[in-house]
Amino acid sequence: MTHREQGEGFDLVIASLVLHHLDLELALDAICAHMAPEGAALLYEPVAFSRTLQWFRDHSGVPKDISPNERQLNSSDIGPHHFALQ
Repeated sequence: MTHREQGEGFDLVIASLVLHHLDLELALDAICAHMAPEGAALLYEPVAFSRTLQWFRDHSGVPKDISPNERQLNSSDIGPHHFALQ
């Protein structure tokens, strides 16, 4: 039996430098599904709000060892619409 079947959830979920390696929608849905109704999530990610910085990163010629879904997150990825309470 999982904690959700028992009517419980995690009070705090912490994810550090991992979300940009995953399908963001699936990851956020999973986090929300496992949180207690009054729970909180602390998510720490490298975010590029500068299009110029993103361009340099993408065109620098430095080889990238990335996972299949890896990308640099931006403001539209982390907007408040992802964290609306249901």
